Amino acid sequence: AVDVQQGDDSSLLEHYRRFLAFRRLHPALAKGDIEFIESQGDTVAFTRREGNEQIVCAFNLGSRPAKVNLGGRSLQPLPGHG
Repeated sequence: AVDVQQGDDSSLLEHYRRFLAFRRLHPALAKGDIEFIESQGDTVAFTRREGNEQIVCAFNLGSRPAKVNLGGRSLQPLPGHG
């Protein structure tokens, strides 16, 4: 229930609230062009672009650690997200 999760930083509700706030700060995530990056196994990767902003997103959907080849891109992790 919302009343139980509200204010609990580890709750799913608060996780989604943080994600939505993060998305509002980065327009490329909400409305940018998308280009998928070739990946293997249980990984998915893509680039979102809007104006001068470019964000590379990579996800491991599996239960084991995985690597994604991002083609030698020089990347900087966004704060608060691994």
